[in-house]
Formats: sequence, C-alpha cells, structure tokens
Amino acid sequence: MESGANIGQVLVDLWASILKLLGRPAIQQQLLIGFLAVLLAWLLARWITHRMQRREAAQAEALRNEIQADVQTQLAELDRRQEEQTDGAAASGADGEWVEDFAYLDERTALALLLQDDAALDELVTEQRGRISRLWALIQQVLFPALAIAFLYAGYVYAVAAGWYSGLLVDLIVLFFFFLLYRLTFGISYALGDPERIAYYQHRLFGPLIAVIVLLLFLNVVSDLSALASARLWPLEQGWLTLGTLFTAVFGFYLWVIGLSLVKDLIQAVFGRRPNINAGSLDAGLTLIQYSLIALGLFRVISILQVNTATIAA
Repeated sequence: MESGANIGQVLVDLWASILKLLGRPAIQQQLLIGFLAVLLAWLLARWITHRMQRREAAQAEALRNEIQADVQTQLAELDRRQEEQTDGAAASGADGEWVEDFAYLDERTALALLLQDDAALDELVTEQRGRISRLWALIQQVLFPALAIAFLYAGYVYAVAAGWYSGLLVDLIVLFFFFLLYRLTFGISYALGDPERIAYYQHRLFGPLIAVIVLLLFLNVVSDLSALASARLWPLEQGWLTLGTLFTAVFGFYLWVIGLSLVKDLIQAVFGRRPNINAGSLDAGLTLIQYSLIALGLFRVISILQVNTATIAA
C-alpha cells in the first residue's frame, strides 16, 4: 500500500508548522485573549462553586437539624401519649398484669435509631433536597463552559473592534459551545441515572473521544492530517504500517471494548427490570455476546496490523 514520509520527518515538519503558526502576531494576540478569557472563566467558576457549596452545606445542615428536632418532638409526643394511656389504665383500676405495647416500642426504637444513624440522616436530607441538589449538580457541569463562552465572545468583540484577525477566537467559541453541550448532557444524565456508571463512561469513553477529536482538529489546522496519518512506522509483509493505521487499530479497539460495555448496560437498564425476564440469564447472555464481539474486534486489529494470526491462535 502507498505511504508517506518517515515518521521522524513528519514529526519534524509538524513541529516546524506549530512554531510557524505560533510566531504570527495575529495568532499570539488571539491566544493571549483566549487564555485570559478561559482563565478568568475558570477562576470565576471556582469562586461561584465554592460559595454555592458553602451555601448548600449550610442549608443541608439546617435541614438536618430541623429533621432531628422533628424526630425529638415525635419521640416526646409518643412518650406523652403512652404515659397518658398507662395513667388512664391505672385510674380505671384495671386488674391484671401490664402488657407491653410493641407498636409503641417499635416506633420509638426506630425514631431513636434514626437520631443516632448519621448515614440515614444524610440520606433523608439528600432525599428532601433532591430537586435542589440535582439542579445544583447541573449548574456545576455547565458553569465553566458557559462563562468561557461569554468571556471569549467579549474578547472576540474587542478583537473585531480593534481590527484584529479573530478566526481563532471564533473556533474557540464553537469548541466551548460543544463542550457546553457535552457537560449539559452529562449533567442531565447524572440527575437521572446511576452517577457511578455515568462517571465511568464519561471518563473512559466520551472524555477520551472528545480529547482525540479536539487533537485531530488542532493537527488539521497546523498541518496536513492526511500526511501525518500516512507517516511510515515500520515495514510489514504487505507495505508499511502507518501512524494512521496504528492509531485507528488501537484507539478503535479501545472504543469498541468500552462501547460494547455501554450497550450491555443500556440493554440491562431497559430490559433487566421487566418481570418476565430473568436478570441473571440476561446478564450471562449479554456477557457471552460481549466477549465474543471483543474477540472478533481483537482479531480484526491483528489482521489490520498484519500479525501472524496462526501464531496468536496457537
């Protein structure tokens, strides 16, 4: 197969292109404006987040104290009613042994344990502040990119008024707009789904995917992406292994593995809770299919890299 220059020469040309781009005064001006705008947005977002966290913690503590006071009031009222019933029975002159009121004891024990269980109190506070907590989590996700867009747009207006070139600032605004959509999507997902699994896929799948897309866009600006992809690494039985082929095989297989895990979780979330479906059998069947598809993907990678599959199978 046809291939481009050696990887060393391609990297040298890429570095020279980056230095040439950064040496332009118009690019330096825009990078300075963009850096200051993003830094200011980050600092302001951190300050607002810190203030809001302190306020939320104070409100949660106030609600916790209110719940504890309410429970103590219920305990006192429960004891008062039990004492009135006992005194009434004694005043009526009822004969016979006193019989324990198990309903009263159970309710009192439950209330007393609640006062001593910090985890249960925290869960109750979270439940009562559920809507507010979810809204605050969503605000935290979108605060920084929203502020960055606002400050970058202000910098863009300033650059246009000064008669400077502003194409890079436009690209940064578009980039942060998509970053805002990305954070908004995950903010809603955290509010509706399992936070632990959503965080897993955010860090393992969508985060690396977004990072790679941004890197490829940057490389396409400073250099010819096709020339970089066709850079030769080492010879194979049929032609050369190129940087683009290696990247596609390795990163594509990574996305394939994590993507299969995501599809499995989505199927289990949709069908796993239905009463006519056995959750254990569904999980076993999906796991078998998942590992079979991973094996197919691995052999595809081996085929792309032209590794001897007979040796691997043996």
